Amino acid sequence: MKYRCISIIKMSTVVLSSIFKPEYLTRDYKSNLLKLYKEQYECTGIDIGYIVKILKIIDIISTNLDNNSQIVVESLCSCQIFKPEIGMKVTCTINMIHVNGIFVNKYDIKILVPSSNNDYEYNNDSFKFNNKKYKVGDNLDIEIINIRYDKSVYSCIGKLILKD
Repeated sequence: MKYRCISIIKMSTVVLSSIFKPEYLTRDYKSNLLKLYKEQYECTGIDIGYIVKILKIIDIISTNLDNNSQIVVESLCSCQIFKPEIGMKVTCTINMIHVNGIFVNKYDIKILVPSSNNDYEYNNDSFKFNNKKYKVGDNLDIEIINIRYDKSVYSCIGKLILKD
């Protein structure tokens, strides 16, 4: 059976909020705000998925002063979102190889491939699967079999995919 690993990145509009420092209130305030949102929100998880990239500010919804006299700006932003789902097949990068499993990541989402779920041979700094040797930094195709979202962080369990 042939398959293809596809990372499904969806375009989505998301409301983001941040404290905006007065020194950024210049002619380039919108680009300063976008930079602030990118620093604060890119590579983080939210309830609808993992923010891969913030593309642009569509509209500034509100600007308020909080109780500490800080400027709070809320904006509607166009974002690229990746949401891991059970059964999703993805190509990941190997971060660490351990006797108890392989740690891979996709868009900074940590995925553990436990050794109990797979038939591979573990070596000190590599492993052999399907007659191919893998090491840290190599790409690997996995299927997500479990997902956890807690405190704005996604973590997943995966299994190796046999290739034809």
